[in-house]
Amino acid sequence: MNMENQKTVQSGKYEINSLIEMNYSYNNKHKVNQSDVDKANMYVELIESSRSEVAPQAGDMLRYTDKHGSYYAHAHIEENSDNICNICENPHVPFIWPYGTGIKCSTSGGAWNGLPTGELKYVGKQEKNFCDWGHCGACANGAIRFKAEVSIWEYVHPTPPLYGEFTTEKWRKIYVTRVDETNQKK
Repeated sequence: MNMENQKTVQSGKYEINSLIEMNYSYNNKHKVNQSDVDKANMYVELIESSRSEVAPQAGDMLRYTDKHGSYYAHAHIEENSDNICNICENPHVPFIWPYGTGIKCSTSGGAWNGLPTGELKYVGKQEKNFCDWGHCGACANGAIRFKAEVSIWEYVHPTPPLYGEFTTEKWRKIYVTRVDETNQKK
């Protein structure tokens, strides 16, 4: 018997076992199946083929420093429309669906901001988590997660941060409250 004919040809990043590794909880309740694998692989291909080094795309990541010196290493670009990138500073894993030649995202988290597209600088690529409903549809614990490589962009607010070079990228922000002596209880 020819052993080469016995092997299944896998195309794509994921197979059932590798998708289970990222989705233990989902697998315990719904059991990862081939349709989940096919969906994850389709999304990975769609996401990775729609990335650009010229213009930010929905789902890309942003290294963002705001005017207060707060640094967000994994900000999320929700969309790029009318030369404004709608970004989420602290996103949860975004739900996605196909849209045109790319994807659309539905992301929770916050805070949200609009940044001028032309001022974002391309800095490379990195893997990012995404999710969509698995074969059981929208239900408790019904989302499958997978990773795809996206473009990373950088934006540093043009107004110098309040504290100069001290941003939360390398420094901690500590809030100190001083109680005036006239307000102290005796």
